[in-house]
Amino acid sequence: MNSPTSGQPQPNQNSGANGGAPTVRKKRRSSFWDPLFDPNFKGTTNVFDWMTGTVTGVRNSVCGSDKLVETMAQKSASRWSIRNFKFQSCDFQGNFTTVDLSFNECEFVDADLGLSVWKNIKFSKCTFVRSSFTLATFEQCQFIDCTWKDIGISGTETKLFETTISNPWDFINSAYTNTNKDVLKQRGDTNPAHQLMRLEETKVKLARSVLSASERNADDVVYYEAVKTYLTQALKARKARATYDRDTTNSTRVRALSSWKSFLADGELIILNASGAINAWGFSLARAALVGVALIIAFMAIYFALGITDSGWLALMMSFDVTLLVGYTKHATEQSSWLAQFLYALNALLGLWWYAIFVPTVINRISRVR
Repeated sequence: MNSPTSGQPQPNQNSGANGGAPTVRKKRRSSFWDPLFDPNFKGTTNVFDWMTGTVTGVRNSVCGSDKLVETMAQKSASRWSIRNFKFQSCDFQGNFTTVDLSFNECEFVDADLGLSVWKNIKFSKCTFVRSSFTLATFEQCQFIDCTWKDIGISGTETKLFETTISNPWDFINSAYTNTNKDVLKQRGDTNPAHQLMRLEETKVKLARSVLSASERNADDVVYYEAVKTYLTQALKARKARATYDRDTTNSTRVRALSSWKSFLADGELIILNASGAINAWGFSLARAALVGVALIIAFMAIYFALGITDSGWLALMMSFDVTLLVGYTKHATEQSSWLAQFLYALNALLGLWWYAIFVPTVINRISRVR
């Protein structure tokens, strides 16, 4: 995540040459918002040779693309697959753009993937814990069924070009920022509330990038989860900004306006989640249809149980007419009791809401071209 008080480290800052003498990246010492931040980190101690056949992991190492190319040439290997391997406190650097490389069920713990470029690389069922994706570029890569925890991201410096993440919701919600009051006090004019607000804004930027990439390359399940992630995160970011403005101002007018914005964001979030649940955020036409059937049956039972009509069949027809709005005026008349009129109005409102979601879902499924 971009720091609210200072810039990101540049590629030439204490990173060392690719495959050269190991050093301490400035990010680990000075980027206090990043999950890798550790002022006591002593640095990488060796250059990894990418020989994974005889060991199960590597620690405190520079994992450079040039060294990988060299090792593959020595082994006359056209592709390199790494399985069940753990990278602990490693710095990845270089351009992984000319190698056929894949990671399967690997662990990346306290790993820095920044200052690296990846192309056509596949990560399958990998685990990323307290690892940094800031300043990293991924092009046409795949992250399939990966596990994410406390990931460092940047809304502008984490590049995802045509890259598929099969669980975008988990990825975005794993984003990390430092909220340690003592550290923040030493590092500048910032505080946990400000950090969390900036984190939510960073997450919505990256969620938009994930959605854009998923629209072109992912299957429908991933695409619609990316839709859910972006739309939900946009409202969370709006609420976080309003809450922060409300809690950090002395102006009564600003506090009142910010409280109103926060309230509206909460309301929109409730409506959005409820609407998304009806059709699985656009993915499931069948679920939307079942919700409509359930709505009709529910009001049929209500009409019959409360004595609005003494016929189950008539209650069903009444519920069908009102839910689809084709017979609302036929049943809701001035002669109806207040209870009946209230139920008709509620039935019509929910029916209209369902109808507004169901019909576009049908049209979208049969005519949409992503």
